[in-house]
Amino acid sequence: ILGNPAGIETLPTYIYRLMAGSPQPNAAAAIAIALTVAVAVVTWAQQRVVNRKRFTTLTGKGNRPRPVPLRGLRWVATGFAILYFLAAVVLPLGALVFTAMAQSAYITQFQDLFRGLSLDRIAAAVSQSDFQSSTANSISLAIAAALVGTLLAFLAAYIRYRSRSRLGQLLEQISMAPLAIPQVVLGMGILWAWLVLPFPVFGTLLLLVIATVAVNMPQGYRSVSSSMLQLDGDLENSAVMLGASRAKAVRTITAPLMRAGIVSTLLLLLMLGLREMSAILFLYTSDTRVLSILVFHSFENGSISYSAAISLVFVLIIAVIAVATQLVGIREKRFRDTTP
Repeated sequence: ILGNPAGIETLPTYIYRLMAGSPQPNAAAAIAIALTVAVAVVTWAQQRVVNRKRFTTLTGKGNRPRPVPLRGLRWVATGFAILYFLAAVVLPLGALVFTAMAQSAYITQFQDLFRGLSLDRIAAAVSQSDFQSSTANSISLAIAAALVGTLLAFLAAYIRYRSRSRLGQLLEQISMAPLAIPQVVLGMGILWAWLVLPFPVFGTLLLLVIATVAVNMPQGYRSVSSSMLQLDGDLENSAVMLGASRAKAVRTITAPLMRAGIVSTLLLLLMLGLREMSAILFLYTSDTRVLSILVFHSFENGSISYSAAISLVFVLIIAVIAVATQLVGIREKRFRDTTP
């Protein structure tokens, strides 16, 4: 959306252009492989650096975080933060609001900016059947992907950190593998894989759920594993020693103690699932189109006001989930502070 009009093209957008219109799958696959190899090399180098730091020992007292006195740079840092907030948040949201409510997305004079603003245009956009069906698909996709992703992340983290199985490290590598694969490439690979497999999945929302779970698995795994590492495994082992089965110990001890972390992971994956577009760009059909795809194609087809209106509603939906995630984090912090 931003780069192509100015002649700035990246490899993912070039792959999309090769697959759109008159598809060139061979050329797209060749570029996708090259892009994946490049990202994999960078990811491998990053892991090497992180693994080296794992054996670094810090000594000394007082590792409690302390504020750094900025002195004369305080106002400069504050001004930069305010400027960034205005440019990154206020200006785009303001543009969405005015574009969604205005008669035209283009104005010649500044005084025309506030003329003809009406909420009726947003109401008309929301009442469109394609918006309603796309919203239903987005919510269904996000909920299903969040539930499945959280469950798989919990199982992978549990096997990695609570069992002696050698599958633990393998599951961790598989869970983090999507970080080394560009999302558009992963979506294209899923497309070709399920076109060949003899299962009636293509053209259904299930295929979008599979892609969304795969692309967001690293975030879900890291979120669940960080919560699990903060919980001592002796509590669960004690229950097993007293006669409880492993499944019952997990259900009655581990899972309840990790409730805040699991809910945070669920909300995180729900938010990521709602905004996902790159991985499902080649997988949707007219019956499984979601809000992110509707926004993209509405803008590409020149329906800028309609695109802005549904984008505004889209932002509000994601903002509600983001606030809920923050509230869960605040509640968990208060619980830890009050627990002796």
